[in-house]
Amino acid sequence: AQAEVHLALEGKKEFDTTFRIIRSDGQIRFIRGFGYVTRDSEGKPIRLTGLNWDVTSENELQAKVRDQKEYIEGILNAMPDPVFVKDESHRWIYGNSAFNEVIGAPLESYLGKTDYDYFPREMADKFYEGDNETFQKDESTEIEEKVLVDGDVRTILTKKTPFKFDDGRKILIGIIRDITVRRQLERELEISRIKQVEAARMASLGEMAGGIAHEINNPLAIVMGKAQALLNFVNQSKTLEHDKILFDLKKIETVGARIAKIIRGLRNFSRDGSRDPLAQVRLQTVVEDVLSLCSEKFKNHNVQVHCHCPDSPIYVLGRQTQLSQVLLNLLSN
Repeated sequence: AQAEVHLALEGKKEFDTTFRIIRSDGQIRFIRGFGYVTRDSEGKPIRLTGLNWDVTSENELQAKVRDQKEYIEGILNAMPDPVFVKDESHRWIYGNSAFNEVIGAPLESYLGKTDYDYFPREMADKFYEGDNETFQKDESTEIEEKVLVDGDVRTILTKKTPFKFDDGRKILIGIIRDITVRRQLERELEISRIKQVEAARMASLGEMAGGIAHEINNPLAIVMGKAQALLNFVNQSKTLEHDKILFDLKKIETVGARIAKIIRGLRNFSRDGSRDPLAQVRLQTVVEDVLSLCSEKFKNHNVQVHCHCPDSPIYVLGRQTQLSQVLLNLLSN
Protein backbone atom coordinates (compact mmCIF):
# COMPACT_ATOMS: atom_id res chain seq x y z
CA ALA A 1 0.00 0.00 0.00
CA GLN A 2 2.91 2.40 0.77
CA ALA A 3 4.27 1.92 -2.75
CA GLU A 4 0.85 2.76 -4.17
CA VAL A 5 0.73 5.92 -2.04
CA HIS A 6 4.14 7.06 -3.29
CA LEU A 7 3.12 6.46 -6.91
CA ALA A 8 -0.06 8.48 -6.37
CA LEU A 9 1.86 11.34 -4.71
CA GLU A 10 4.31 11.37 -7.62
CA GLY A 11 1.36 11.67 -9.99
CA LYS A 12 2.14 8.42 -11.76
CA LYS A 13 -1.22 6.78 -11.00
CA GLU A 14 -4.36 7.14 -8.97
CA PHE A 15 -4.52 5.62 -5.56
CA ASP A 16 -6.76 2.56 -6.00
CA THR A 17 -5.54 -0.63 -4.38
CA THR A 18 -6.34 -3.56 -2.14
CA PHE A 19 -4.04 -4.48 0.70
CA ARG A 20 -3.91 -6.81 3.65
CA ILE A 21 -3.72 -5.96 7.35
CA ILE A 22 -3.28 -8.07 10.44
CA ARG A 23 -5.35 -6.95 13.38
CA SER A 24 -4.19 -7.06 16.97
CA ASP A 25 -6.20 -10.26 17.49
CA GLY A 26 -4.24 -11.89 14.66
CA GLN A 27 -7.12 -11.87 12.19
CA ILE A 28 -6.24 -11.10 8.55
CA ARG A 29 -8.47 -8.57 6.80
CA PHE A 30 -8.43 -7.22 3.25
CA ILE A 31 -8.88 -3.47 2.78
CA ARG A 32 -9.80 -1.63 -0.39
CA GLY A 33 -8.35 1.92 -0.59
CA PHE A 34 -9.26 4.70 -2.98
CA GLY A 35 -8.10 8.33 -2.86
CA TYR A 36 -7.00 11.42 -4.73
CA VAL A 37 -4.08 13.81 -4.24
CA THR A 38 -4.55 17.55 -3.63
CA ARG A 39 -1.69 19.66 -4.98
CA ASP A 40 -0.61 23.29 -4.62
CA SER A 41 -0.11 25.78 -7.42
CA GLU A 42 3.31 24.35 -8.15
CA GLY A 43 1.92 20.84 -8.44
CA LYS A 44 3.40 19.59 -5.17
CA PRO A 45 1.24 17.16 -3.20
CA ILE A 46 -0.40 18.69 -0.16
CA ARG A 47 -2.51 15.81 1.03
CA LEU A 48 -4.04 12.49 0.03
CA THR A 49 -7.76 12.24 0.65
CA GLY A 50 -9.28 8.81 0.41
CA LEU A 51 -11.52 6.11 1.71
CA ASN A 52 -10.75 2.63 3.03
CA TRP A 53 -13.28 -0.15 3.50
CA ASP A 54 -13.18 -3.80 4.47
CA VAL A 55 -13.57 -6.11 1.45
CA THR A 56 -12.65 -9.36 3.22
CA SER A 57 -16.07 -10.93 2.59
CA GLU A 58 -15.95 -9.95 -1.08
CA ASN A 59 -12.46 -11.42 -1.45
CA GLU A 60 -13.50 -14.63 0.25
CA LEU A 61 -16.56 -14.89 -2.00
CA GLN A 62 -14.45 -14.26 -5.11
CA ALA A 63 -11.97 -16.90 -3.95
CA LYS A 64 -14.78 -19.41 -3.45
CA VAL A 65 -16.20 -18.63 -6.90
CA ARG A 66 -12.74 -18.97 -8.42
CA ASP A 67 -12.10 -22.27 -6.63
CA GLN A 68 -15.51 -23.58 -7.61
CA LYS A 69 -14.93 -22.61 -11.24
CA GLU A 70 -11.54 -24.32 -11.27
CA TYR A 71 -13.08 -27.40 -9.62
CA ILE A 72 -15.92 -27.67 -12.15
CA GLU A 73 -13.66 -26.98 -15.12
CA GLY A 74 -11.20 -29.55 -13.80
CA ILE A 75 -13.95 -32.19 -13.73
CA LEU A 76 -15.27 -31.24 -17.18
CA ASN A 77 -11.80 -31.20 -18.71
CA ALA A 78 -11.09 -34.63 -17.25
CA MET A 79 -14.13 -36.06 -19.05
CA PRO A 80 -13.28 -37.96 -22.27
CA ASP A 81 -16.58 -36.89 -23.84
CA PRO A 82 -16.73 -33.45 -25.47
CA VAL A 83 -18.95 -31.00 -23.56
CA PHE A 84 -20.12 -27.64 -24.90
CA VAL A 85 -22.50 -24.85 -23.86
CA LYS A 86 -24.37 -22.52 -26.24
CA ASP A 87 -26.53 -19.45 -25.72
CA GLU A 88 -29.91 -18.88 -27.36
CA SER A 89 -28.18 -17.45 -30.43
CA HIS A 90 -26.40 -20.81 -30.88
CA ARG A 91 -23.03 -19.27 -29.99
CA TRP A 92 -20.54 -21.26 -27.98
CA ILE A 93 -19.91 -19.89 -24.51
CA TYR A 94 -17.97 -22.87 -23.17
CA GLY A 95 -16.22 -26.05 -24.27
CA ASN A 96 -14.10 -28.54 -22.36
CA SER A 97 -10.71 -29.87 -23.47
CA ALA A 98 -12.24 -32.79 -25.37
CA PHE A 99 -14.49 -30.39 -27.29
CA ASN A 100 -11.45 -28.25 -28.11
CA GLU A 101 -10.03 -31.30 -29.90
CA VAL A 102 -13.26 -31.69 -31.88
CA ILE A 103 -13.14 -28.05 -32.96
CA GLY A 104 -9.40 -28.14 -33.43
CA ALA A 105 -8.88 -24.89 -31.58
CA PRO A 106 -8.57 -23.58 -28.00
CA LEU A 107 -11.59 -22.26 -26.12
CA GLU A 108 -10.80 -18.57 -26.62
CA SER A 109 -10.72 -19.06 -30.39
CA TYR A 110 -14.33 -20.22 -30.78
CA LEU A 111 -16.09 -18.38 -27.96
CA GLY A 112 -18.96 -16.39 -29.44
CA LYS A 113 -18.82 -18.33 -32.72
CA THR A 114 -21.24 -20.92 -34.15
CA ASP A 115 -21.17 -24.28 -35.92
CA TYR A 116 -21.16 -22.45 -39.26
CA ASP A 117 -17.67 -21.13 -38.50
CA TYR A 118 -16.17 -24.63 -38.15
CA PHE A 119 -18.35 -27.18 -39.96
CA PRO A 120 -19.73 -27.61 -43.52
CA ARG A 121 -23.03 -25.83 -43.99
CA GLU A 122 -25.07 -29.03 -44.40
CA MET A 123 -23.70 -30.40 -41.13
CA ALA A 124 -24.10 -27.06 -39.35
CA ASP A 125 -27.74 -26.90 -40.49
CA LYS A 126 -28.42 -30.24 -38.79
CA PHE A 127 -26.77 -29.06 -35.57
CA TYR A 128 -28.79 -25.83 -35.69
CA GLU A 129 -32.08 -27.71 -36.16
CA GLY A 130 -31.23 -30.03 -33.26
CA ASP A 131 -30.48 -27.04 -31.01
CA ASN A 132 -33.77 -25.39 -31.97
CA GLU A 133 -35.68 -28.57 -31.20
CA THR A 134 -34.13 -28.73 -27.73
CA PHE A 135 -34.90 -25.07 -26.97
CA GLN A 136 -38.48 -25.38 -28.25
CA LYS A 137 -39.30 -28.63 -26.44
CA ASP A 138 -37.57 -27.40 -23.30
CA GLU A 139 -36.46 -30.95 -22.56
CA SER A 140 -33.43 -33.13 -23.17
CA THR A 141 -33.02 -34.63 -26.63
CA GLU A 142 -30.69 -37.25 -28.06
CA ILE A 143 -29.54 -37.08 -31.67
CA GLU A 144 -27.47 -39.73 -33.46
CA GLU A 145 -25.50 -38.36 -36.38
CA LYS A 146 -22.75 -39.23 -38.83
CA VAL A 147 -19.86 -36.76 -38.86
CA LEU A 148 -16.57 -36.53 -40.71
CA VAL A 149 -13.57 -36.45 -38.36
CA ASP A 150 -10.11 -36.32 -39.91
CA GLY A 151 -11.49 -37.89 -43.09
CA ASP A 152 -13.15 -40.72 -41.16
CA VAL A 153 -16.93 -41.09 -40.83
CA ARG A 154 -17.84 -41.44 -37.16
CA THR A 155 -21.18 -42.10 -35.46
CA ILE A 156 -21.83 -39.71 -32.57
CA LEU A 157 -24.64 -39.48 -30.05
CA THR A 158 -25.27 -35.95 -28.79
CA LYS A 159 -27.42 -35.35 -25.72
CA LYS A 160 -28.63 -31.77 -25.51
CA THR A 161 -30.20 -30.36 -22.35
CA PRO A 162 -31.72 -26.87 -21.98
CA PHE A 163 -31.14 -24.81 -18.82
CA LYS A 164 -33.02 -21.68 -17.79
CA PHE A 165 -31.64 -19.08 -15.37
CA ASP A 166 -33.79 -17.19 -12.89
CA ASP A 167 -33.61 -14.09 -15.10
CA GLY A 168 -35.09 -16.01 -18.04
CA ARG A 169 -31.86 -16.56 -20.01
CA LYS A 170 -31.54 -19.96 -21.63
CA ILE A 171 -28.49 -22.01 -22.49
CA LEU A 172 -27.99 -25.39 -24.08
CA ILE A 173 -25.62 -27.97 -22.59
CA GLY A 174 -24.41 -30.65 -25.00
CA ILE A 175 -22.50 -33.86 -24.37
CA ILE A 176 -21.07 -35.73 -27.35
CA ARG A 177 -20.21 -39.43 -27.26
CA ASP A 178 -18.51 -41.32 -30.06
CA ILE A 179 -20.51 -44.53 -30.43
CA THR A 180 -18.87 -45.75 -33.64
CA VAL A 181 -17.32 -48.78 -31.95
CA ARG A 182 -20.55 -49.54 -30.06
CA ARG A 183 -22.64 -49.49 -33.23
CA GLN A 184 -20.07 -51.66 -34.99
CA LEU A 185 -20.14 -54.19 -32.15
CA GLU A 186 -23.95 -54.17 -32.20
CA ARG A 187 -23.93 -54.90 -35.94
CA GLU A 188 -21.41 -57.71 -35.43
CA LEU A 189 -23.52 -59.15 -32.60
CA GLU A 190 -26.62 -59.00 -34.78
CA ILE A 191 -24.80 -60.76 -37.62
CA SER A 192 -23.54 -63.37 -35.16
CA ARG A 193 -27.06 -63.86 -33.78
CA ILE A 194 -28.47 -64.31 -37.28
CA LYS A 195 -25.76 -66.84 -38.08
CA GLN A 196 -26.46 -68.77 -34.87
CA VAL A 197 -30.18 -68.83 -35.59
CA GLU A 198 -29.45 -69.94 -39.15
CA ALA A 199 -27.07 -72.65 -37.93
CA ALA A 200 -29.65 -73.92 -35.44
CA ARG A 201 -32.32 -73.91 -38.14
CA MET A 202 -30.11 -75.78 -40.55
CA ALA A 203 -29.21 -78.29 -37.82
CA SER A 204 -32.90 -78.92 -37.21
CA LEU A 205 -33.46 -79.33 -40.93
CA GLY A 206 -30.57 -81.78 -41.06
CA GLU A 207 -32.13 -83.86 -38.29
CA MET A 208 -35.46 -83.88 -40.10
CA ALA A 209 -34.05 -84.35 -43.60
CA GLY A 210 -34.53 -88.11 -43.63
CA GLY A 211 -38.08 -87.88 -42.36
CA ILE A 212 -38.96 -85.09 -44.77
CA ALA A 213 -37.56 -87.05 -47.70
CA HIS A 214 -39.65 -90.02 -46.64
CA GLU A 215 -42.71 -87.79 -46.25
CA ILE A 216 -42.29 -86.51 -49.81
CA ASN A 217 -41.17 -89.76 -51.45
CA ASN A 218 -44.16 -91.74 -50.21
CA PRO A 219 -46.77 -89.36 -51.67
CA LEU A 220 -44.76 -89.05 -54.87
CA ALA A 221 -44.70 -92.83 -55.21
CA ILE A 222 -48.46 -92.85 -54.79
CA VAL A 223 -48.90 -90.09 -57.38
CA MET A 224 -46.63 -91.82 -59.85
CA GLY A 225 -48.25 -95.20 -59.21
CA LYS A 226 -51.77 -93.84 -59.64
CA ALA A 227 -50.79 -91.92 -62.76
CA GLN A 228 -49.20 -95.05 -64.28
CA ALA A 229 -52.23 -97.12 -63.36
CA LEU A 230 -54.55 -94.59 -65.00
CA LEU A 231 -52.36 -94.52 -68.10
CA ASN A 232 -52.38 -98.31 -68.37
CA PHE A 233 -56.09 -98.44 -67.67
CA VAL A 234 -56.87 -95.91 -70.40
CA ASN A 235 -54.63 -97.71 -72.89
CA GLN A 236 -56.02 -101.20 -72.17
CA SER A 237 -59.66 -100.54 -71.36
CA LYS A 238 -62.13 -100.16 -74.13
CA THR A 239 -64.69 -98.66 -71.80
CA LEU A 240 -63.64 -96.04 -69.22
CA GLU A 241 -64.82 -96.65 -65.68
CA HIS A 242 -65.74 -93.23 -64.44
CA ASP A 243 -65.76 -94.08 -60.72
CA LYS A 244 -62.32 -95.70 -60.77
CA ILE A 245 -60.76 -92.80 -62.66
CA LEU A 246 -62.43 -90.30 -60.31
CA PHE A 247 -61.17 -92.22 -57.25
CA ASP A 248 -57.58 -92.23 -58.49
CA LEU A 249 -57.70 -88.56 -59.47
CA LYS A 250 -59.01 -87.68 -56.00
CA LYS A 251 -56.14 -89.66 -54.52
CA ILE A 252 -53.63 -87.78 -56.66
CA GLU A 253 -55.17 -84.46 -55.62
CA THR A 254 -55.04 -85.36 -51.92
CA VAL A 255 -51.47 -86.55 -52.08
CA GLY A 256 -50.44 -83.51 -54.12
CA ALA A 257 -51.93 -81.23 -51.47
CA ARG A 258 -49.96 -83.14 -48.83
CA ILE A 259 -46.71 -82.62 -50.75
CA ALA A 260 -47.52 -78.92 -51.18
CA LYS A 261 -48.10 -78.60 -47.42
CA ILE A 262 -44.76 -80.25 -46.65
CA ILE A 263 -42.93 -77.98 -49.08
CA ARG A 264 -44.71 -74.90 -47.70
CA GLY A 265 -43.76 -75.83 -44.15
CA LEU A 266 -40.17 -76.47 -45.22
CA ARG A 267 -40.02 -73.12 -46.98
CA ASN A 268 -41.43 -71.26 -43.99
CA PHE A 269 -38.99 -72.91 -41.63
CA SER A 270 -35.87 -72.46 -43.74
CA ARG A 271 -36.17 -68.71 -44.47
CA ASP A 272 -35.29 -65.82 -42.17
CA GLY A 273 -38.55 -64.18 -41.17
CA SER A 274 -37.18 -61.78 -38.55
CA ARG A 275 -37.75 -58.79 -40.84
CA ASP A 276 -41.24 -59.79 -41.99
CA PRO A 277 -43.95 -57.29 -41.04
CA LEU A 278 -46.33 -58.25 -38.26
CA ALA A 279 -49.56 -59.72 -39.60
CA GLN A 280 -52.60 -61.74 -38.56
CA VAL A 281 -51.51 -65.39 -38.61
CA ARG A 282 -53.89 -68.34 -38.58
CA LEU A 283 -52.62 -70.71 -35.87
CA GLN A 284 -54.19 -73.80 -37.42
CA THR A 285 -52.06 -73.24 -40.54
CA VAL A 286 -48.90 -72.97 -38.45
CA VAL A 287 -49.68 -76.19 -36.59
CA GLU A 288 -50.54 -78.08 -39.79
CA ASP A 289 -47.36 -76.96 -41.56
CA VAL A 290 -45.13 -77.89 -38.64
CA LEU A 291 -46.75 -81.30 -38.08
CA SER A 292 -46.30 -82.10 -41.78
CA LEU A 293 -42.53 -81.67 -41.32
CA CYS A 294 -42.00 -83.70 -38.19
CA SER A 295 -44.72 -86.36 -38.31
CA GLU A 296 -42.35 -88.94 -39.81
CA LYS A 297 -39.79 -88.24 -37.10
CA PHE A 298 -42.44 -88.88 -34.45
CA LYS A 299 -43.41 -92.17 -36.12
CA ASN A 300 -39.80 -93.34 -36.11
CA HIS A 301 -39.58 -92.63 -32.39
CA ASN A 302 -42.98 -94.14 -31.57
CA VAL A 303 -44.37 -90.75 -30.57
CA GLN A 304 -48.05 -90.08 -31.03
CA VAL A 305 -49.20 -86.51 -31.52
CA HIS A 306 -52.83 -85.59 -31.01
CA CYS A 307 -53.87 -82.15 -32.20
CA HIS A 308 -57.26 -80.77 -31.26
CA CYS A 309 -57.91 -77.52 -33.09
CA PRO A 310 -61.23 -75.68 -32.91
CA ASP A 311 -63.30 -75.45 -36.06
CA SER A 312 -63.29 -71.66 -36.06
CA PRO A 313 -59.93 -70.13 -37.05
CA ILE A 314 -57.71 -68.55 -34.39
CA TYR A 315 -55.60 -65.55 -35.44
CA VAL A 316 -52.68 -63.97 -33.63
CA LEU A 317 -50.52 -60.96 -34.47
CA GLY A 318 -47.03 -62.13 -35.34
CA ARG A 319 -44.68 -63.46 -38.01
CA GLN A 320 -45.73 -66.82 -39.45
CA THR A 321 -42.18 -67.95 -40.19
CA GLN A 322 -40.98 -67.26 -36.66
CA LEU A 323 -44.04 -68.89 -35.11
CA SER A 324 -43.44 -72.00 -37.23
CA GLN A 325 -39.78 -72.11 -36.21
CA VAL A 326 -40.59 -71.75 -32.51
CA LEU A 327 -43.21 -74.53 -32.61
CA LEU A 328 -40.94 -76.83 -34.60
CA ASN A 329 -38.08 -76.29 -32.15
CA LEU A 330 -40.39 -77.08 -29.23
CA LEU A 331 -41.64 -80.28 -30.85
CA SER A 332 -38.16 -81.34 -31.95
CA ASN A 333 -36.73 -80.89 -28.47
